[in-house]
Amino acid sequence: MIKLNFKKIFSGSFMGEEKNIKSDTIIVQDRLIVPDTEGFDTYPSKKRIIFSTIIMILALFLQEAFFNDLRIFGVKPFFPIVLIYIFAFVSELRTAMIFGACMGLYIDIVYGRFLGFYGLILLYSAVLASLISMIPSKETENRKGKIGFMVVCAPAYFLSYTVAESFFARLMLMYSNSTSSFYIDYPAHFIRRILPVGAYDFLIFAVLVWPLVFLWKKAGKQRG
Repeated sequence: MIKLNFKKIFSGSFMGEEKNIKSDTIIVQDRLIVPDTEGFDTYPSKKRIIFSTIIMILALFLQEAFFNDLRIFGVKPFFPIVLIYIFAFVSELRTAMIFGACMGLYIDIVYGRFLGFYGLILLYSAVLASLISMIPSKETENRKGKIGFMVVCAPAYFLSYTVAESFFARLMLMYSNSTSSFYIDYPAHFIRRILPVGAYDFLIFAVLVWPLVFLWKKAGKQRG
């Protein structure tokens, strides 16, 4: 059984500091409490910052240039939320927040109708994913267990995001008098749009999760 010193953990866990507990196998780093040899290294090295920036730009480009032609049942996946979810699990909380906010603001400026809408919703989505990754359990004490936990939570996360985005987008349209009704037939809307988008997002996530986690690990800063 592992005993944790919560005073030590919370004194530095949200400031991006690394706290070592006197044990042969445990390291408390930012948010993840995992064995030192198997866990995620969330340290935001220069290589990881560059890697995250490249992936972010590539994702925003592919969203409009590529996924528009890959519609299934009339819907397309939302690539940015997939990346936000993955990076929130393997990076620090504030890194995930910056990642989400930057992607959202870019979407607002280039494509959005309401400036700040996607900036806020993707920021809060990154926070939610980070909070999910903080849930401790025996299964999440190693890298494979953490990824397994990420996969288990992914369907509910993507579905929740799609529901929230649809809800708040409809509210904004009503506020701007662009529509006179909230939802004419919400059950049909849920089945025809929300469920397919959530499922599509999960499919993209399942394809990308292992490669991105591997590349994140390779881009990490080596510390002796």
